Amino acid sequence: MTVKHATFTLERVYPVPPDRVFAAWADPAAKAGWITVPGGGHSLDFRVGGRETISGPAGGKRMVFDARYEDIAENERIVYAGTLSADDVLATVSVTTVLFEAEGDGTRLTLIEQGTFLDGHEEPSWREQGTGNWLDDLGKFFLQYEHMLTAELIVDHHVPSEPALSPDGLRIAYQVETVTKGVPEIWLADSGGEPRKLAEGTSPKWLSDSLYFLRDGQVHTVDGPLFAWESEITGFVPMRDRIVFIAEDETPVADIWVWSESLRPARLRSFDPKTGEITTLIEDHVVEVAGRQDGKALAVLTWPTPELDPGGLEPRLSLLDLETGERRDLGKTSFEVTSPVWWRDGDSWHIAYLATLGRVGGRGGLRCSRGNGGASEPDTGIGLSAQARAGRVRPSADARRRRARHRPSSARVR
Repeated sequence: MTVKHATFTLERVYPVPPDRVFAAWADPAAKAGWITVPGGGHSLDFRVGGRETISGPAGGKRMVFDARYEDIAENERIVYAGTLSADDVLATVSVTTVLFEAEGDGTRLTLIEQGTFLDGHEEPSWREQGTGNWLDDLGKFFLQYEHMLTAELIVDHHVPSEPALSPDGLRIAYQVETVTKGVPEIWLADSGGEPRKLAEGTSPKWLSDSLYFLRDGQVHTVDGPLFAWESEITGFVPMRDRIVFIAEDETPVADIWVWSESLRPARLRSFDPKTGEITTLIEDHVVEVAGRQDGKALAVLTWPTPELDPGGLEPRLSLLDLETGERRDLGKTSFEVTSPVWWRDGDSWHIAYLATLGRVGGRGGLRCSRGNGGASEPDTGIGLSAQARAGRVRPSADARRRRARHRPSSARVR
């Protein structure tokens, strides 16, 4: 009859915070993912006084580890006492302490075990090696499941959208949203450092070296709001001599909302930063606007009514010359039109937008218009395109409040 006493200490560093490592010990399903062996069993009642049993074959014998939890400090410490039996013969009695400490963005785990080894059924070196293998399997568990979709990842995930490239091409401002926070943020990434949060807000847009965005329904820079408007601004375009924006009239919202009566048109307006004057450019219900790069014209998408039906079913595209005030109607567009953009080809300016080419059938595409100077020729249908595929095109958060969401499209110009 022999008795050996031994103590060993093991340390591991894992690339997840202490609460995640602690949960891998406390949650029965998680712990079974790294501590069980083929052909083995596992049960866990994780509480002070609760028991855990781990069983499985080893060396031709049936090994059973039975433990009782003596002390638990959440995310900090676990202490348990256990016995190991081989074919119902007691082999070891042990006390184990597991410590969890934050180390950078990860966790340093320290395990100290004091054991009594009986009659040569197990050696201290075997126990230390087996326990170390368990801790290594825990590390593999984190690597295996780190990128799997979980409820935590869904809730904590940061979703970037609406990237805006600065005119010098060296910086990108973008919007970031999370499920938990609920308030979008504006982040900035440049060639000289890590991305950083600038402010809460949506719809970042550049003009020269200045960044503009929406916050609380108003146009802001990092220094604060540019002007006050007593209703929510749902879209804007910063230009050299003005800020063009989309908003309802400055009238109180009705206390009782009647859908068919309370919808109000969001009109196109202009703010002059030199005089502080605000003027209305277009009285129709405007859903999106795009400024031409030379600052002389706007492409404007409108609905005949703020209501989705029939407004969203009958969108129109028009061109507004900012030098003369002339507005030219380019006619009805395809269904669910969104995202107008300008580009120049020689002496001609072009407008493209995304749209669904038919109300039924899930088709989508890119349509182009061509024009010179401040006016434009009617929609020529240049570059009609292809069958829609899976996915969704997301307009801005503010634009989504005013119109139907655009249906998916993988477009190519032919």
